[in-house]
Amino acid sequence: MWLFFALFGYACLAVVSILDKFILSKEKVSPTVFVFYSTVFLFPLAVFIPWLTPLPSPLYWILVLIGASAFVFSLWAMYLAFQKSEISHSGPLIGALVPLLILVLSGVFLGETIQPTQIFGIILLSIGTLTIAIQKKKPHHDFWQTIKFAGASAFFFAIFHVTAKSLYSEFGFSHGFFYLWGTVGVIGLSLYLSKNVREVIFPEHNFWQIFISKILHKNTTRLQIVTVVADKVLSALGVFLIQYAVSIGSVTKVNALNGFQYGLLIVLVASLTKFSPKLFAEHYQAGEFKRELFAVLIIAVGLVYLVK
Repeated sequence: MWLFFALFGYACLAVVSILDKFILSKEKVSPTVFVFYSTVFLFPLAVFIPWLTPLPSPLYWILVLIGASAFVFSLWAMYLAFQKSEISHSGPLIGALVPLLILVLSGVFLGETIQPTQIFGIILLSIGTLTIAIQKKKPHHDFWQTIKFAGASAFFFAIFHVTAKSLYSEFGFSHGFFYLWGTVGVIGLSLYLSKNVREVIFPEHNFWQIFISKILHKNTTRLQIVTVVADKVLSALGVFLIQYAVSIGSVTKVNALNGFQYGLLIVLVASLTKFSPKLFAEHYQAGEFKRELFAVLIIAVGLVYLVK
C-alpha cells in the first residue's frame, strides 16, 4: 500500500517541479518569497495543535522544531539550485543524494534495517538520478553554486524525513503530521514578521493591498493564477501522500522512490520541449537525451530491486 501512495505522490511532485521552474523563471520570484508562499498556507494546521495530545517532553518540541526548520531550509536551498541550473539536472542531483543520506541517518537514529537487495535497488535509483544530473558543460560558477545548494537541500531534506518518521512512529500519523506541518506553517508566517524579509516580499504596501492589486492588475493573467494554485494544490497533495507512505513504510525506501519522480520529470520535460517549446523548453546537448533515457532504465531496474 505504501508503494501506491509514494508513487502517486512523486508523480504530483514531478508536475510541481515543472511549475516551480516556470514560476521562478517567468515571474522572477525570489526564492525567499517562494518559500514564504510555499509554507504559509500550512499555518492553519497550527490551529489544531492545542487540541492534540500534549507532547510528553520539551525534547519532542525540539525535535519538531528541528524537522520543521530543516524543511524550510531545504526548500530555500532547492529553489536556489533551480534558479542556477536547469531543473532536469539540479532536481535529480538532490534526488540522488537524499536517499543515500537517509539510508545512513535512519540506520543511526531510527535503527532501520534494509535487505541487501533493497540497498542495491536504492543505490541503482541514486545512480540513475545522479546520471540525469550530470552535465557535460565545463564547470563554471553557477555549476558549483548548484552543487552547493543542491547538497545543502538534500542534507536538510534527509534530516526532515528522518525526523518526520520518528514523530509519526511515536505519536501516530495524524498527530505527528499536525505538529510537524503546523510548525512549518508558523515558521513560514514568521518570514513575514521579519522586517527585512517583509521589505523584500511587500516593499511598499501591506499584504491585502498587494494581494488585491495583483488580482486586479491587467498584466495578471488567468493562466498565472491557475499555475500558482495548481502548483500549491499538487504540492500539498504530493507531500501528504509521501508523508503518509513514510508513516506506514520505510522512510529509506519511500525516499529512494524519488527516482521515479525524476524519471517521470524527464518524460514531461522532453514532451513539453518537443510539443510546447514556447511554454516550457530545455536545451539538450548532443547525446544527453539518450543518456537520460538510459538513466530512466537504471531507475526502473532499481525500483524492481527495491520492492522485492
